[in-house]
Amino acid sequence: RDLAWQVICRLPGAVQESAVIEAAAEGLTRDGEQAAKWLISIGPAAESVVARYAQHQQTDVRQQATAVLKAIAK
Repeated sequence: RDLAWQVICRLPGAVQESAVIEAAAEGLTRDGEQAAKWLISIGPAAESVVARYAQHQQTDVRQQATAVLKAIAK
């Protein structure tokens, strides 16, 4: 997964695509630490998508989302 992310990051503009941001945010429900790193690397463009996960039913997902939001705050 990390290798795939590294490739995506090298494609001009790819990390700003909504489908990429959505997929990275969905990762918060499976591998929160890794997804958080990806989302932080995307930056403020991920904020609105990550904010939805701050209300997730699972505590660990909410915590990761909150940490990401703090890290990418404008």
